[in-house]
Order: sequence, then C-alpha cells, then structure tokens
Amino acid sequence: MESQPLKYLKGRNLQPMPTRPLNVKSRCVHTDAVGTKTSLNLLVKNAEVKTFDAKVTIPKRGTCRFNLKEFKQVATLPNVLLEQNNGSGCTARMWEQGPKVTIAFTKCPASCEGQAFDYLWPIMVEAKSGRCF
Repeated sequence: MESQPLKYLKGRNLQPMPTRPLNVKSRCVHTDAVGTKTSLNLLVKNAEVKTFDAKVTIPKRGTCRFNLKEFKQVATLPNVLLEQNNGSGCTARMWEQGPKVTIAFTKCPASCEGQAFDYLWPIMVEAKSGRCF
C-alpha cells in the first residue's frame, strides 16, 4: 500500500531550492482586502540587510513597527535572521520561496500597539518587482 503523498509525487522531478544569498529590494505600500496597510522599505544584498523599515497597520487592532536600528543580524544562510537588540527575543526572519520573499516576525508584541501582534501576518514581497502583498 502506497501513501497518498508518495502517489502524487511519483514520477515528478522535484528538487530542493538551492541555498543562496538573499538579494531583494523593495519600497512598497499595500492595503489588503480587510484594510491592513503594509509599508516596507527593504534592501538586502548578498544576505546582508542594508535597509529594513516596516510598518503594518491592522484596522481596530493597532500598528506594528520594525526598524533595522533596533535589530542586529545574527544569520545569513539559509535564512536571514535579525534579533532585536533589547533582549526581548523578537526576531525577523527572511527567506525565499520561489519568486517571493517572506518576512516573518516572532515574539514581537512589544513592537506593536495593543493586540496587533496577534493579528500580524508575514509580509510577502515579489523578489523581481519589489511589490509587496
């Protein structure tokens, strides 16, 4: 008996994504269908974060703000990892997923107003165009 996932993967030549330094540039503003407004200024060259300024406003919840001066970079590969300087455990992680770059936050309620962090989703950036969503 063959498991379902193996049945569908059989005969496909899937390869893992190569590990390479992250390169992305984005200066964007996006508002989604529920009114969450994202503003991002990001520059990463050869997995070195040069510019990082993000603001996410969640309707009726508050705003989260993240700035590179509050973080130190602690990893480059396979993912870029920033840790907040104040020892709170807040991290920002960046990685490639095909043509998109994901920026995700963990343990960062102090960077947000009220309960906004509970509603914060990762920021997605189209690597080629720099458009965020």
